[in-house]
Amino acid sequence: MKKTFLYVALSLFAAVAVILLSVAIYEKFYIKHPSTHISPKPLAPVNEKIDEVKKLETTLLEIKKKEKTDILSIATEIDDYIYSQKHKDDNHSVLLVKPSCKVIVKIPKRIKKAFSDNVPRLAIIMDDIGNAKQVRAFQKIPFAITPSIFPATQKHRDTPLFAKKFKCYMVHMPMEAFNFSRPEENTLEVSDSLDLIEEKIAAMYQDFPNAVAINNHTGSRFTSDAKAMDRLFCVLDKYDINFIDSKTAPHTRGKETGKLHNRVVLERNIFLDNEPDVAYILNQLKKAVRYAKKHGEAIAICHPRPETFEAFKEASYLLKDVKMVFIDELL
Repeated sequence: MKKTFLYVALSLFAAVAVILLSVAIYEKFYIKHPSTHISPKPLAPVNEKIDEVKKLETTLLEIKKKEKTDILSIATEIDDYIYSQKHKDDNHSVLLVKPSCKVIVKIPKRIKKAFSDNVPRLAIIMDDIGNAKQVRAFQKIPFAITPSIFPATQKHRDTPLFAKKFKCYMVHMPMEAFNFSRPEENTLEVSDSLDLIEEKIAAMYQDFPNAVAINNHTGSRFTSDAKAMDRLFCVLDKYDINFIDSKTAPHTRGKETGKLHNRVVLERNIFLDNEPDVAYILNQLKKAVRYAKKHGEAIAICHPRPETFEAFKEASYLLKDVKMVFIDELL
C-alpha cells in the first residue's frame, strides 16, 4: 500500500515538473522570441515590419520636404540680415581715413536728371535671377523692375545670355556672410587680396559689360568689414562699376566706404518678400510707396518667388502715386 502511494506521489511530482518545465520553455522561446515560433500564419509579423519601414520612410521624406521648405521660406538676404544682427560690430569699427588705392574720378556714364515733375520714384530690384523659368516670369511683370542676375558659375551657366534680354540689369555678386551654409562659387571673401578681388570682378565684368551696378548676395561679413569694402571699391573704381548695398548687415560699411572713394552708394530701403505670402508682400509694397513719397525715392528688394510674382499681378493699383523706374535712373 505504501509502495503504491509512493509511486502515485512520484508520478504526480514528475507530471507537475514536466508541466512547469514546459511553461518555462514556452515563455522563454515562444513568447520572448516569437520569431522562432513556427506559426501557421508567418506573414503577419513580416507585414507589420514592412509597414513600420514604410512609415519610417514616409516620415523621413516629410522631414526632408519640411527642411527644404524652411530653407526656401525665407529670402536669402533676409536670412543673412537676421543672423548678422546677432553679431556685434567688434572688429569692423575701424574707420578708414583714406582709401588704400588712388581714387580715379570719372564722369558718370549715367547722370540722374532733375525730377521736374516732383513725382516720387520707386525702384524695385529682384535678386537671385539664375534660371530661364525665373526670366520668363520676370518678363511678365507689368511695371519697371530691375533684375539682379547671378554671375556665371557651374550652377548658373546661362546668366550672361539672360542678361541680354534686359534693358537694364544688375549683377548679384556673392559676398561672404557671417553664417551661410550654401555659398555661391567665387564668393568675395573678407580674406581676399586686392588682386583676387580684381580677378573675380574682372571675370564678372567680362560676362556682364552692360551691368548698371552690382549688389551683394548675402555679404553680411564682407560689407561689415571696412578693409574688405575698401579693396572692393578700389576695383569698382577701376572698372567704373556702381555698388548698391542690399544692407544685409545693420553695420554695413557701404556708404562710408563710398564717400572715401567719392561715390554715392544707394541702399535698399525695404525688403518686400520677407514672408512668402501675397498679402504680406502687397503690404510691404505699400510701405515702399510711403517711403518713396516721404523721401522722394525708394529702393525695394524682392526675390523670384511664386508669391512675389503673384503679388505683382495685383500691385498696379498701389503704385499710382509713384513712378516706377529702373535702378539706373536713381544712380
